Amino acid sequence: MRVAGYLVIAVSLVLGAIAATTAYVPPLTEDDSALAAGGGHAHLNAPAGAERDAAGEFVLDAAGARVPLAPAGTELTPDVQARLRAAGVQRVRVREFAFGRWQHAWLFLLAVAGLTGGSVLVRRDAARATPTGRSVRCPIAAACRSRLSGTVSTTPGTALRTA
Repeated sequence: MRVAGYLVIAVSLVLGAIAATTAYVPPLTEDDSALAAGGGHAHLNAPAGAERDAAGEFVLDAAGARVPLAPAGTELTPDVQARLRAAGVQRVRVREFAFGRWQHAWLFLLAVAGLTGGSVLVRRDAARATPTGRSVRCPIAAACRSRLSGTVSTTPGTALRTA
């Protein structure tokens, strides 16, 4: 059971990490209100999209980098979202977190349940492995208890063997 518990913990950790990477990267949907945050709209945390010229080539700045359609810090108003959708942008990186727009929140909650369940499996197996049924906190203390279980101390510094 302990190995199964560790396997559940490992799989849950991987799933939780995958789900967490999408927390700040919501998709651009047809509903512009999906990126609403508080009184306004969410703000970009990274540049999104790339401008193209009339020939369809990317517009480059003096350093040779692509010019973004929306630079970091831009508020994602319905107009900006429409321009990004028209340019083929599917996801944007935002500053504000919201459970409502996190597509993989269910996977993260499943990972939390798996971590909890795996830890219960490991703890139960560890408790069953000890002779008293209690978990052993210190292996040295457990060894000392098992050695001393056959001795009775009569006076300080001396001990009589009962077995």
